[in-house]
Amino acid sequence: MLISISAFGQTDSTSKSVSFAKQGSHWLNLNLGLSFMNSEVADFEDPFLMQGENRRNYALLAQPKFQVFLKDRLGVGFHLGVGLDEFENKNTDFKQNRANYFVGLQTEYYFLIPSDFFLVSAEVDAGLHYMNQQVNSAANEILEGSNNYFKSGLHLNLNFVVHDDWVVYAKIYDIFSYTTTNDNFYDYKKGIQLNNSLQNFINFPQIGVLWKLF
Repeated sequence: MLISISAFGQTDSTSKSVSFAKQGSHWLNLNLGLSFMNSEVADFEDPFLMQGENRRNYALLAQPKFQVFLKDRLGVGFHLGVGLDEFENKNTDFKQNRANYFVGLQTEYYFLIPSDFFLVSAEVDAGLHYMNQQVNSAANEILEGSNNYFKSGLHLNLNFVVHDDWVVYAKIYDIFSYTTTNDNFYDYKKGIQLNNSLQNFINFPQIGVLWKLF
């Protein structure tokens, strides 16, 4: 009897209906990432930071998306974005700037619904990237280069419904990643890679907001 109540009463978290991810709904999604480190003001121990070393790192990511739900919980869409990264070591007069531009597709499924307020989704995206980088060395040499590559990743999104038309989320990104080159914005190894996504989120946190169009 208890089994039949669980099966037909649909009391488990995976069978609950979703209040916002309804079939036919259209959403705009803005994913943002920001990271900043300055050795002069850092209040944590960095194992890669040498005694007396003066270095600075800044990174920014902006990724707008469009998404439509083909059925309840399952959405597909496209995105474009830009990532900027700057690293400077004043002790060695070394400076590197990278700009990464990309466009691609994504699909997302909300597979876990503990409550009407909190939902967990899995997202897979794939896109074409163009990265341009410039390096200023200690000898005042300026080296420039650019390359194109393909990248795909599996992410986990922790979603919080604040309104019927608004959702905010934190992204645990690139649990698995695939890139066609070692020279990429995240410095992932070429091919399929299992990443420390929790450490990635601590070093370069990404959050986002969804807004319902109709």
